[in-house]
Amino acid sequence: MIKWNLLKRKEFWLRFAEPSDYIASGGKEFLMSSFSPCKTVIVLLVLFSLISCGNNSTVDQGVSALGETLNLSGQIYSASMNNNNIVYVEFLSDWNVMSDGIGGEGTITGGHLEFSIERPETLVDISSILFTNIALANFIIDPIEAQSNILDGLLPPTGTLSRMNISSRSGRVEYENIIYVYVDRDVNIRADRSVLEDQSDFTNIVNAFNFELIAGWNAVLIKETETYTSNRYDILLDISPANPSNLRWILY
Repeated sequence: MIKWNLLKRKEFWLRFAEPSDYIASGGKEFLMSSFSPCKTVIVLLVLFSLISCGNNSTVDQGVSALGETLNLSGQIYSASMNNNNIVYVEFLSDWNVMSDGIGGEGTITGGHLEFSIERPETLVDISSILFTNIALANFIIDPIEAQSNILDGLLPPTGTLSRMNISSRSGRVEYENIIYVYVDRDVNIRADRSVLEDQSDFTNIVNAFNFELIAGWNAVLIKETETYTSNRYDILLDISPANPSNLRWILY
């Protein structure tokens, strides 16, 4: 399974930032070797100042229950920096694409993705794979006997494909990422508000959630909101069933 997490996502945005844009704050080596949100706030402030502001128009949240067959399609983009703005460039190559060992098949033709997967080749206990890297408070899966698997990215010959979006305005950045969760029966998942870290200059909180995963494939949105000042850095995570229309297939 491809692991999407805070550090990996930070690496993604650093990959296409110009070295001169952050070298004065320690550069990539500083961020990767000394990673902690408190230590990296200066580097992040420099990076976030380069991100163009997203618009605030209403976004269609889409249908989250996707049935027994998951069909994924869309234009693929790569991201780069141009004059201190993020630029999305259409990917135009022809490639085959696959999951990380759970089945399905797909192609990229002229940069357009077509991928389909039915029931995953392997199902495991849902408690062994769902949000296991987050210390959620009173996390309940009902029924706990449910079998599941997760598709959180696709594998072309080079890199990884994920559906994601980023937007920002002064002092605030929002990251969105979709994971696709298969369950063999209807499942309710819920957790209380979870305070992962609470320090004088840093908090990391997951909001409470309570929703149904419907038998078959489900789109689950992980939205991370980061707010920052010169001496504070706070992370708020929201987890919900959603499939927003504004997310792009990004190759990184």
